[in-house]
Amino acid sequence: DSNTLGKVIATKPESRMIHFSLGTKDGIEPQQMLEIMRDRKRISQIRVVLAKENQSVGIASNNEGFSTIMLNDVVQP
Repeated sequence: DSNTLGKVIATKPESRMIHFSLGTKDGIEPQQMLEIMRDRKRISQIRVVLAKENQSVGIASNNEGFSTIMLNDVVQP
């Protein structure tokens, strides 16, 4: 559902991991590609590597994309 929005709740620079506030209850699944948005502009794309009920973890496709991601950025399918 494209109306489902989450937010970045933690970042781990050493592994390019992004923790965010959407989970399986929101339809998130491993391997899914998600957009990271700020001010309605796409900043980066992440691939889900772990999906739990209420939060998930994704990995940024590259260091450049990761370096622009900030806490509270919007995550959307």
